[in-house]
Amino acid sequence: MAIHQNRVIGYTFCVYEDTKAVIGDIFCLSEAPHGEPIPPAPIVEQILLRHLTELLLHSPGVDRIESQLLLHASGFHGEFLRDLGFTLFPRHFMVQSLEGRWSEPRFELPAELELRSWRDEDMPSAARLICDCYDKHPDSLINDQYRSVHGAMRFLNNIVRYSGCGVFSPQASQVVYDRRSETLIALLLGSRVSALSGHITQLCVSSAWRQRGLARILLSVAAYKFLRLGAGEISLTVTQANQPAIDLYQSEGYRCAHAFDANVWQRRGVISFLQNLRA
Repeated sequence: MAIHQNRVIGYTFCVYEDTKAVIGDIFCLSEAPHGEPIPPAPIVEQILLRHLTELLLHSPGVDRIESQLLLHASGFHGEFLRDLGFTLFPRHFMVQSLEGRWSEPRFELPAELELRSWRDEDMPSAARLICDCYDKHPDSLINDQYRSVHGAMRFLNNIVRYSGCGVFSPQASQVVYDRRSETLIALLLGSRVSALSGHITQLCVSSAWRQRGLARILLSVAAYKFLRLGAGEISLTVTQANQPAIDLYQSEGYRCAHAFDANVWQRRGVISFLQNLRA
């Protein structure tokens, strides 16, 4: 926390998950409420970030640090974080207006597949699907919860039950269920971040079912569901390295409104970790 003349002018925070620390964003006043002079926000932000990262880097129980500084432009604290050993992954915050999308989407699925809304009992199958979809995927470097079924369950609990990314919307969240294997083969999770804004927190399709239009169907249905719930726009985030996903979102009407960084520090180094993933 940053205090200037007995007034809080900024803060940052982190949460611990076993041997991992997740840094939340940095929040600083650009000007004091009554117009009195305060230090420039970028300087305060870097001081806060330096104090927190140095504390975590020197904590023996912390082997990994993750942070997505969504409020800050890509590269804003990049040089400072790279000097500390972080690896930066540029990401896009994309937005689609729902204006004019009044008709319910029409589509056909193979007879063995069923599209339906999310149910709580989908959690175990969804966790297995997420773990499989992100195997050796760039996003598994950004969020290590994607690397195991147990981690994916923790991710889902945070999204579905603890409002980790807005208020979860079971109406907008859709799954594609394979009746033959009795498993999920695709899913889209959505949350409400405000009365007028929806956010897609997860979209994944099993590798065996890709290139068949399922992701596009899920995006169209979610857009319609959010519209019916009163939202005027939808947002999502995507890693810059995932160009096929960016191409899909752009073709569906999303535009990049903001670029930011996901920052990762691993005690044995992200690069060596990536090499092990590919081995």
